[in-house]
Amino acid sequence: METFSDLIIVAFIVSVLVFSIFHSNDSFKSFVEGVKDGIRVSIRIFPSVFALILAVEMFTKTEALNILIGLIGPVLS
Repeated sequence: METFSDLIIVAFIVSVLVFSIFHSNDSFKSFVEGVKDGIRVSIRIFPSVFALILAVEMFTKTEALNILIGLIGPVLS
């Protein structure tokens, strides 16, 4: 299965290169613009992702999940 996924990645890269050659597209410029957009999006969503990870960690470390399961468990089973 790992070989299949490697083949898919290689096929995708080759198809992008072939597409850019036939359409005379500046691949490097498009790549750089995509990276810039990706970095902007990452910076914009980082606080939300960090807060979500922190909340989940606090919820599990404080045993609040076990208390909630103890309260809701009998009702749902």
